[in-house]
Amino acid sequence: MATLFGYPLIILTYTVILLQKLIVHIITNSNYDVHTLPLFHQYNILRLDMYSIENRLYPNIFLNMFSKNSLFHSYQTRHLTNFRPKLCRTNIKKFTVTSQGPNLWNSLPNDIKTTPTFSSFKFKLKNI
Repeated sequence: MATLFGYPLIILTYTVILLQKLIVHIITNSNYDVHTLPLFHQYNILRLDMYSIENRLYPNIFLNMFSKNSLFHSYQTRHLTNFRPKLCRTNIKKFTVTSQGPNLWNSLPNDIKTTPTFSSFKFKLKNI
């Protein structure tokens, strides 16, 4: 099982998903037991996930929020294709998607990161 900061990776990704759902409930002023997928569609809210960022499935405005190590240097390293984590001064910024997303994605094994479809990615992620 992959870990990050001593926590199992599946717990951390689940926490990011729960935070996205909580924010949608707050924005839409809906009950906590309402399903969030229709709310995401109804209000045209994009759910950010690193798989879609990696495979360039989002518009460029979202892709530019994340940068890879290959943009900062050209020599070959083990982490050349990893996302570069943002430097954060405060804890509030440290726990945002733009900060935690690259850390979680970089901690995944390469065979999971290179899966061809999103459904197979989710299946492999659940079976870590």
